[in-house]
Amino acid sequence: MKHNAKALTILLLAALFTNAHSVFAQSLREKLKEKLEMGGKESNLNGKKIKEMTVASDPAALVAPGGSFRVGATVILDDGKEMKTKGLNDGKVRWGNFIVKVTGGSFNDGDVNIYSDPRKVPGYKITVVIKPVTDSSIIKTIELPLTFKANYNASFNGRDGDMGKNGDKGEQGRTGSNDSKGSGGRGTDGRDGQTGGNGGRGEPGQAVDVYLTAFKDATGKTMLKVYAKSRSTDKERFFIVDPEGGSVTINARGGKGGNGGRGGDGGAGGGGGTGHQYGGSAGTDSRYGSGGDGGNGGYGADGGDGGEGGSGGTITIFVDPSAASYVGTIKYDVSGGEKGGTGFPGGGGSNGYGGNADTRGKDGTSGKGGKYGQLGREGMNGPKPQIMNQKVTINWDTVGG
Repeated sequence: MKHNAKALTILLLAALFTNAHSVFAQSLREKLKEKLEMGGKESNLNGKKIKEMTVASDPAALVAPGGSFRVGATVILDDGKEMKTKGLNDGKVRWGNFIVKVTGGSFNDGDVNIYSDPRKVPGYKITVVIKPVTDSSIIKTIELPLTFKANYNASFNGRDGDMGKNGDKGEQGRTGSNDSKGSGGRGTDGRDGQTGGNGGRGEPGQAVDVYLTAFKDATGKTMLKVYAKSRSTDKERFFIVDPEGGSVTINARGGKGGNGGRGGDGGAGGGGGTGHQYGGSAGTDSRYGSGGDGGNGGYGADGGDGGEGGSGGTITIFVDPSAASYVGTIKYDVSGGEKGGTGFPGGGGSNGYGGNADTRGKDGTSGKGGKYGQLGREGMNGPKPQIMNQKVTINWDTVGG
């Protein structure tokens, strides 16, 4: 009975120790997480009484769909000390000390990222609400109207070609056989490396349909709606554009050719085998031996050729009569893809050394390095966009953003 009681006591103590250790480890993890999010004493608002807070945004930022801007907060403590956030305000306070809510976008460590689809921004205004974690009664709001006088880009480019496979290294030569009573064997030559693979061809730019129409905003100003959709993929984009300074560039470039793969290095030559090494004399000592000759290093392989760039895509622009005078707002790029770069050559394999004996064997020769691959060819440019003047009937509420 006494032994059972003692064993039970030991188990209970072990369990208590394990539990205490687990609680301590969890507490340590929580403290480390808090320090990462909230910062140390100089950058943490915990335990500090906030008297007032001000917030600001970057006045030079372009507040347009798909864009971003920085915000900053400054808190004044009861003792008059100012504490500023990292980023825009160039302070030390981390953003984990604040609750930030963005309507019309998202927030990440001082940066407000605006949704690219303007229809997801209520009233076309970005609203940022900031309040300290330690005092939710202090609330500050930044509200900024969207501007549509921006230069947008829509990418419908072809995919870049794959890089060529690197060539395998040549197998190393084997060491020659040893013979303590005679001459060592010759090391075998290293194998040549394998040629690098050629880069893949870039894919052609996509075929894109663009729809353009004009409308009047609440102030009576003429604005444009632009919808772009690929014929070959499900990709689509929607924009609202101020024609007085705004534009949309449709990129349908060919993909870049893949770079050639690197040639494989040549394998090292095998060392010559060891022969008799007791100072024998040639012609008088039957045990006299020479070291085996070293094998030659394998040749390095050539690098692969670069892939050909993909051809530029095609663009068709359907222009509603209301927007006939604004077709120049649509820019385009249907350039052919860039040529793939050359594959680097493989290095020659090192020579095998001659074996030791009464007479040392000859060293092999190092392998020669390979050559660079050839550059690929640039892809052909796509044709100029085709303009179709016709009534545009698009359900602007359902097209992609």
